Parts: sequence; structure tokens; C-alpha cells
Amino acid sequence: MENPYREWKLADVLVEQDEQLLVLANAKAALASIQAELVSRYKVSFTTALAANKPDGSGTYKAPIEGVRVTGVADKKVSWDSDLLLPIAMSLPLAEAKAWFKFELSVSEKNWAAMPTELRARVEKARTVKVSDPKFSLEIAA
Repeated sequence: MENPYREWKLADVLVEQDEQLLVLANAKAALASIQAELVSRYKVSFTTALAANKPDGSGTYKAPIEGVRVTGVADKKVSWDSDLLLPIAMSLPLAEAKAWFKFELSVSEKNWAAMPTELRARVEKARTVKVSDPKFSLEIAA
């Protein structure tokens, strides 16, 4: 597909961008309103049906309603308290702890910048920096 904006003046691209952002914002607001309405109509019946199938209440449930197949999806997100897990993991032999637990270490950029040179030299091999493509915005120059 050919880019229709290639020959446009930058000021015209700016106007088009602003118009499309407004269209997008309105569409997102409308979709959020529709989603809120579906939640208000079907949350209780769908969560009850999901809980009957899985104790945690997550999953997908489909029901024909007024000639429309309504699909409800309740995703499950699990989090763990590292402060509670750490002493348990430390009480196990290292090989067993590695088999059962996921260990992830990282360094904040603030700590990286403040790190002593000797330690920084040792840690540097473990650091990977990925830079994203630039994102551009347009506005009328003052």
C-alpha cells in the first residue's frame, strides 16, 4: 500500500494527524463505554459460570444471548511475594531452588549510575541496552 502522505506538506500532515487523533480518541471512548455496558450486563452471570468450571474463576465462557454469541474472557494474573519466597528458596539446596523458583535480578538505572567503578566493571557484561525507534510528534512552531 502506497503512503498517501508522502507528497503532503508537513503542515497538512499535522492537521491530518490531529484529526485522526480526535477520531481515535472518540473511538477509544466509545469502545470503553461499550465494554462497561457489557460488564454491567454480563459480569455476574459470566463470573458465576466461570467459577463453576474453574475454582479461580478464570477462563473463557461463551453464551448465546439474543442471537449473539457473547464471549467473556477472565484472564488470570498471578503475583508472588518475593520477601516470603526468598527464605523458603534459601532453605533448599541451590539445584532444587533453581528447579522450583524463577530467579531474576536487575539493577535500576539510578543504582547503575551510582555504582562503584569496580562493581560496575563486573556487572557491565550482564547489562543490555535496547533503544527503540524514535517516535515523532508534530506541532505548530512558535
